[in-house]
Amino acid sequence: LGLVVGCHGIISGLERHTDSECRRELQVLNEKLSQKVPVLVIQSMKDVNTFAFFSKNGEKFGNWQGILPTEIDKIIHVVTPFDKFAEQRMIGEEKVFLQLFWPKPELYIIGAGEDAQPLADLAAKTGYRVHMLDWREGLCADIHFPSVQ
Repeated sequence: LGLVVGCHGIISGLERHTDSECRRELQVLNEKLSQKVPVLVIQSMKDVNTFAFFSKNGEKFGNWQGILPTEIDKIIHVVTPFDKFAEQRMIGEEKVFLQLFWPKPELYIIGAGEDAQPLADLAAKTGYRVHMLDWREGLCADIHFPSVQ
């Protein structure tokens, strides 16, 4: 019938210890995402301690020492916003894993009436950072919108 599972049943996993250096870099990653800056992660599949992060605004952080092809920089600028991008690729003789992280999309809901509650809840559950705006401050309380940050 020509129907197959997309990955043909093959799953690859990479596990690593998050030492203090890795935690520092992940904190920078979180800061970039909080600033609404997408970040591309490149991780060596041979050495878990070799990784780098590239932000869309051109910053590089991490401990990658090798040469990276120019196509790495293009990925972050070519992928359509919020499209999922994760793949393994060969760079020279080294196999790497690439993943693009997008900041959470934001939804501003103006008016905190009862009709806004299901929309806010659905948006929060599907990955949006939800902001409630209403001149009636008491309606924007956590009790009415528990899923809103």
